[in-house]
Amino acid sequence: MRVSEYGWTTQKVFHFLNFLVNGVRALVFVFGRSVQNLHPEIAMWLILWWKYIPLLVILSKMFFAGLSLFAAFGFLLYGGRDDEDDSVAKMKAAEEALEAKQKVTNSLSATCSFFFYHVL
Repeated sequence: MRVSEYGWTTQKVFHFLNFLVNGVRALVFVFGRSVQNLHPEIAMWLILWWKYIPLLVILSKMFFAGLSLFAAFGFLLYGGRDDEDDSVAKMKAAEEALEAKQKVTNSLSATCSFFFYHVL
Protein backbone atom coordinates (compact mmCIF):
# COMPACT_ATOMS: atom_id res chain seq x y z
CA MET A 1 0.00 0.00 0.00
CA ARG A 2 1.99 2.94 -1.31
CA VAL A 3 0.85 6.47 -1.81
CA SER A 4 3.62 7.32 -4.24
CA GLU A 5 2.06 10.57 -5.46
CA TYR A 6 2.69 12.02 -2.02
CA GLY A 7 6.03 10.31 -1.41
CA TRP A 8 4.64 7.90 1.20
CA THR A 9 6.23 4.48 1.40
CA THR A 10 4.59 1.40 2.86
CA GLN A 11 6.50 1.93 6.09
CA LYS A 12 5.26 5.52 6.44
CA VAL A 13 1.67 4.40 5.83
CA PHE A 14 2.08 1.61 8.39
CA HIS A 15 3.46 3.96 11.04
CA PHE A 16 0.75 6.54 10.37
CA LEU A 17 -2.03 3.95 10.66
CA ASN A 18 -0.38 2.46 13.76
CA PHE A 19 -0.26 5.93 15.33
CA LEU A 20 -3.90 6.54 14.37
CA VAL A 21 -5.15 3.23 15.80
CA ASN A 22 -3.17 3.59 19.03
CA GLY A 23 -4.41 7.17 19.41
CA VAL A 24 -8.02 6.00 19.08
CA ARG A 25 -7.35 3.19 21.59
CA ALA A 26 -5.93 5.75 24.04
CA LEU A 27 -8.99 7.98 23.61
CA VAL A 28 -11.31 5.02 24.16
CA PHE A 29 -9.36 4.14 27.31
CA VAL A 30 -9.57 7.71 28.66
CA PHE A 31 -13.19 8.34 27.71
CA GLY A 32 -14.36 4.73 28.09
CA ARG A 33 -17.71 5.43 29.73
CA SER A 34 -18.61 8.11 27.20
CA VAL A 35 -17.62 5.94 24.23
CA GLN A 36 -19.85 3.10 25.43
CA ASN A 37 -22.86 5.42 25.25
CA LEU A 38 -22.28 6.29 21.57
CA HIS A 39 -24.66 4.81 19.03
CA PRO A 40 -23.07 4.87 15.54
CA GLU A 41 -26.28 3.74 13.85
CA ILE A 42 -27.91 7.02 14.89
CA ALA A 43 -25.16 8.95 13.10
CA MET A 44 -25.74 6.94 9.93
CA TRP A 45 -29.48 7.61 9.96
CA LEU A 46 -28.91 11.32 10.60
CA ILE A 47 -26.46 11.56 7.69
CA LEU A 48 -28.92 9.71 5.44
CA TRP A 49 -31.71 12.05 6.51
CA TRP A 50 -29.56 15.12 5.96
CA LYS A 51 -28.06 14.13 2.61
CA TYR A 52 -29.13 11.07 0.64
CA ILE A 53 -26.04 9.15 -0.56
CA PRO A 54 -26.74 5.80 -2.26
CA LEU A 55 -23.36 4.37 -1.21
CA LEU A 56 -24.14 5.22 2.41
CA VAL A 57 -27.50 3.43 2.10
CA ILE A 58 -25.68 0.29 0.99
CA LEU A 59 -23.10 0.64 3.78
CA SER A 60 -25.77 1.14 6.43
CA LYS A 61 -27.67 -1.94 5.23
CA MET A 62 -24.42 -3.93 5.31
CA PHE A 63 -23.70 -2.62 8.82
CA PHE A 64 -27.09 -3.70 10.17
CA ALA A 65 -26.89 -7.06 8.38
CA GLY A 66 -23.43 -7.69 9.85
CA LEU A 67 -24.58 -6.60 13.29
CA SER A 68 -27.53 -8.99 13.13
CA LEU A 69 -25.32 -11.80 11.86
CA PHE A 70 -22.79 -11.43 14.67
CA ALA A 71 -25.58 -11.14 17.24
CA ALA A 72 -27.02 -14.43 15.95
CA PHE A 73 -23.57 -16.08 16.05
CA GLY A 74 -23.06 -14.83 19.59
CA PHE A 75 -26.40 -16.26 20.66
CA LEU A 76 -25.65 -19.59 19.04
CA LEU A 77 -22.20 -19.81 20.62
CA TYR A 78 -22.86 -18.47 24.11
CA GLY A 79 -26.51 -17.80 24.84
CA GLY A 80 -28.46 -20.65 23.38
CA ARG A 81 -27.48 -23.52 25.61
CA ASP A 82 -27.43 -24.35 29.30
CA ASP A 83 -26.03 -27.44 30.98
CA GLU A 84 -28.73 -29.77 32.24
CA ASP A 85 -27.07 -30.34 35.62
CA ASP A 86 -26.66 -26.61 36.11
CA SER A 87 -30.32 -25.90 35.30
CA VAL A 88 -31.47 -28.64 37.72
CA ALA A 89 -29.33 -27.12 40.49
CA LYS A 90 -30.77 -23.69 39.73
CA MET A 91 -34.33 -25.08 39.89
CA LYS A 92 -33.65 -26.75 43.27
CA ALA A 93 -32.13 -23.55 44.65
CA ALA A 94 -35.14 -21.55 43.44
CA GLU A 95 -37.55 -24.04 45.05
CA GLU A 96 -35.64 -23.90 48.36
CA ALA A 97 -35.65 -20.11 48.29
CA LEU A 98 -39.41 -20.11 47.62
CA GLU A 99 -40.03 -22.51 50.53
CA ALA A 100 -37.93 -20.35 52.87
CA LYS A 101 -39.84 -17.26 51.75
CA GLN A 102 -43.16 -19.01 52.37
CA LYS A 103 -42.05 -20.06 55.88
CA VAL A 104 -41.07 -16.48 56.72
CA THR A 105 -44.34 -15.16 55.29
CA ASN A 106 -46.40 -17.73 57.21
CA SER A 107 -44.63 -17.04 60.51
CA LEU A 108 -44.97 -13.28 59.99
CA SER A 109 -48.64 -13.65 59.17
CA ALA A 110 -49.19 -15.86 62.25
CA THR A 111 -47.39 -13.33 64.46
CA CYS A 112 -49.45 -10.44 63.11
CA SER A 113 -52.75 -12.28 63.52
CA PHE A 114 -51.80 -13.31 67.08
CA PHE A 115 -50.88 -9.71 67.86
CA PHE A 116 -54.10 -8.28 66.42
CA TYR A 117 -56.31 -10.97 67.99
CA HIS A 118 -54.87 -10.97 71.52
CA VAL A 119 -53.49 -7.48 71.95
CA LEU A 120 -56.05 -5.38 70.15
